[in-house]
Amino acid sequence: MNAGLYVYGILRDSSLPEEFAFAGVGDPPGEVTPVRAAGLAAAVSPAPEDLRPRRRDLVAHQKVLEALIALGPVLPLRFGVVAEGEGSVAEELERSRERYENLLSEVEGRVEVNVKAFHDEDRALRVVLERDERLRDTNRRLREADGGSIPERMDFGEAVVNAVEELAAADAEAIVRALSGVTDRLVLGSSAAVAGCLVNVSLLVDQEGVKEVERVTGLLDRELAHVSLGVNGPLPPYSFVTGPDEPDPATGDPM
Repeated sequence: MNAGLYVYGILRDSSLPEEFAFAGVGDPPGEVTPVRAAGLAAAVSPAPEDLRPRRRDLVAHQKVLEALIALGPVLPLRFGVVAEGEGSVAEELERSRERYENLLSEVEGRVEVNVKAFHDEDRALRVVLERDERLRDTNRRLREADGGSIPERMDFGEAVVNAVEELAAADAEAIVRALSGVTDRLVLGSSAAVAGCLVNVSLLVDQEGVKEVERVTGLLDRELAHVSLGVNGPLPPYSFVTGPDEPDPATGDPM
């Protein structure tokens, strides 16, 4: 039974050489080939019948996109996009040609860099106590009273939690403000999906911009010693392939 075509990304037909050999998802890996239409090409391979987000296939998906980016601008699709066949892929390329061309122009020469920030809980607590004299005095008084009463401890704990949340909001704002100076394209992702994440931000940058992100995050590391910054990239521009009021080609929806 035909399981359809697994789709990795969309690029300009002119970016592709006459022949290329990429190993795709599946076991054994499927051969990646292009479906060409309307001056565009979609990189596809036979879809495994039991497709699931195994590490092997996630890595294969990423490697194909990295290889394509070396050829030219690419609109990456999220893991798991499957089309019925070459006809449906070609129809989509023809139907949305203008949109895809515009998106390819926007990401040309640029990559995505993702920055996530987390509080070091012990350091953040120390910062809160250092900055708030009332909390610092209450903490000292409760320690001298062997912890104080249960209501006092509860009130103090609630006040500390509120102060840490305010610090987190201020830190997130400072990080986004600093990174905004690096690029004209910035997307805030969900922080709730990552435990303890203060801010999850993706930037679209050129190669010089990648170095600038590293410089700015280095400064932030020193200025906000209670914050841990994780930088991931360069990446395919997953977060920057949507158009206003249009479906997202990187959501994993079938073509």
